[in-house]
Amino acid sequence: MRFAALVLALAISGCASLFGPHDIAPNGLARSDETLRRLLASGRPDTALARVAPREKASPNDELLRLLYEGTIAHYAGDYDRSNAAFERAIELAEDRYTKSVSRAALSLLTSDRVLVYEPNHTERLLIHYYGALNYLQQGNLEDAAVEVRRLSYLLQRYEDDGTRADERLRTFLRYFAGAVFDAAGETNDAQVAYRRALLLAGEPIFSADTLPRDTLGEVIVLVERGFVAHRAEQGLIVALWPEEVDALSYGDADDRISVGTHIAARIIEHVVRADHPRRPGRPRTLRVPPGPRPERPRKEERCEEADGAGPKAPAGKAPQPDLERGRPTVAPVGPRPPVDARGPSCPDGKKRKSDDNPYLLKLAWPVYLAEPTPPLDLSVVGPDSQLVPVRMIADVSDAVLDEFEGERTAILARTLARAAAKYAITRGVENEGEEESEGLGRLLGLLVNLGGVITERADTRAWHLLPAEIGLARLRLPPGRHTLTLAIQQGPGSSRTHHIELGPVDVRPGGVAFVATRLWND
Repeated sequence: MRFAALVLALAISGCASLFGPHDIAPNGLARSDETLRRLLASGRPDTALARVAPREKASPNDELLRLLYEGTIAHYAGDYDRSNAAFERAIELAEDRYTKSVSRAALSLLTSDRVLVYEPNHTERLLIHYYGALNYLQQGNLEDAAVEVRRLSYLLQRYEDDGTRADERLRTFLRYFAGAVFDAAGETNDAQVAYRRALLLAGEPIFSADTLPRDTLGEVIVLVERGFVAHRAEQGLIVALWPEEVDALSYGDADDRISVGTHIAARIIEHVVRADHPRRPGRPRTLRVPPGPRPERPRKEERCEEADGAGPKAPAGKAPQPDLERGRPTVAPVGPRPPVDARGPSCPDGKKRKSDDNPYLLKLAWPVYLAEPTPPLDLSVVGPDSQLVPVRMIADVSDAVLDEFEGERTAILARTLARAAAKYAITRGVENEGEEESEGLGRLLGLLVNLGGVITERADTRAWHLLPAEIGLARLRLPPGRHTLTLAIQQGPGSSRTHHIELGPVDVRPGGVAFVATRLWND
């Protein structure tokens, strides 16, 4: 009863950390995240920054995720001090959260993974340092930029030593980026090590010269970010269990429970596998599965009724199927009757068990990744005298987070199924306790707890949704002085249509390395 009260209290109170935003955009993102993306893409980072302040409605509920949002938006708003302060605090919280809360982990088995504190994945942890270094480079602070990429290099090595390697293209890019920053700061030995590791990952020469030329020329590193990273959305599934299945799970012997449990699990997994895969592009997939026909074989109508009583037969019908638009849960078919005798052990006083006519609603919810379309583009940097240098070594951030998610899916599904079993056990326990006072009370409590379990079942769709989908790099060797660079964008191979975006002036000094960064918000 205590656990049931907790589930119902969370459902009724609308706990923000549990439920999160219910207003979902057509692409599956929370409306608040989609708004932040659009504000950034339209050149209004100051407005977006105000929306992620603490206690604002658009601000993520988790403090660590809110700091990542704040740091990102402040970076594009040009407030580099605020951005670095947010990222530093985020790094501290991320390290602290390696120690998980036992109480929250237990609560997640009764409600959803959203009650757990947010932990950045490996890709997100690495990109915190990438943005930190960019902030210092924009401020002309090469010393602190070198410190930041040293922390980045340490984290890369730690992940490699742990066997949890990030995406290879992303690691290649980050190793080379670290080498370029070390180069700019005059830390030649560290630069050589970083370049060498990038070369080993790439398996081939990356640029014609991977070391800083110590002559009268200088170099410019151009960083080009594109679009938005693949984002998490919720996929849901509601399974209506026949009363016979509920009875077998509650009162049947071990063989009955195993048989019915296997039958239900197979039905669930079939639809989970069918629905659960990344999609490019589009809104969250809503799998529509019509309920199966009601079994015609007569079933045991009574659960705890007089032995000579005759219960009414359940009317034929269909399991409930709610509106499935915009990522709402799918209803799996009830499926054929399991081949078990669901009567279970005898009731006291010579009575036999009575089955409820209402189906039990079992809800599962898990995250999937969706990606907006990223059309192929040929990107080149146009330098003085129409020098054309292609953007190379493109790191696909979306692929990196998808690869990591593939390794987590089994654990997520296991927690989802364990949570469903725990909620079912609580529901049946509360119903049985209520029936000790009256049958109507038991059914009412069971219905309320079942409903509370359905309401609280939410997928954990939290992620750093403001990251770019891709990051590319170009390296130019230029004479000293101030130069104006342009980014040439061609709409795919063979296209005659080319757009140009001015990257602004850059000052080049002999033997030095300068950095220019830009982001293409909309393709």
